Amino acid sequence: MVIPVIKARLKTAAEARSEKNAVTVSHDFDAVTNRIFSVKIELGGAAKSLFEQPRRVRPVVVAGERQVATAGVAVGAPLENGCLLLEPKTAATVGFILTDDTVATVRIQVLDADTDALLFISPKDLPVRLGV
Repeated sequence: MVIPVIKARLKTAAEARSEKNAVTVSHDFDAVTNRIFSVKIELGGAAKSLFEQPRRVRPVVVAGERQVATAGVAVGAPLENGCLLLEPKTAATVGFILTDDTVATVRIQVLDADTDALLFISPKDLPVRLGV
């Protein structure tokens, strides 16, 4: 008697809730040296033509699994309750306020505001080197 074996591969939570290259994030620093810092965010990454509609995103700064900075101000897009409404082909500059100055490193993430899908995560940890 032969018993059939069925193999299944389930997506992990990160794979199921991630959209690679949905947004592009850029900054001109190698380390966070002030409690207030800013990054530039725009839709599309490498596939900008895919996004023809505005999209609500939630930019966050985390240390491990904990949020350690909040978006306080934005130029180029409206910011309401920590969510940013990005228009196609328009970059927005988002200013963050570091709420925990004891962390050694941080990562920048951009989440879809409606689904919490991960749209961007910084490729490496950014060191935090605050002055006195």
